[in-house]
Amino acid sequence: MPIKSKKIVGTQDVLVNLKPQEKKALALKARLHGVTPSDFVRLALNQYFMNAVLDTKLDAKRRRVSSLVE
Repeated sequence: MPIKSKKIVGTQDVLVNLKPQEKKALALKARLHGVTPSDFVRLALNQYFMNAVLDTKLDAKRRRVSSLVE
């Protein structure tokens, strides 16, 4: 899910673009990996955990959609 209008240059750019629910999901995933959320994003920017960050955004969207359906 690339951000077309802005080039991501650092962790703050990623964290600013996340919605509150996505931030909570990111914090949980970061805790599972034993790092802070900003370190988790930094690692993602280095391609180590990019799929996990993308999955976090997708998981948050699925939860939002499922909560609307219920």
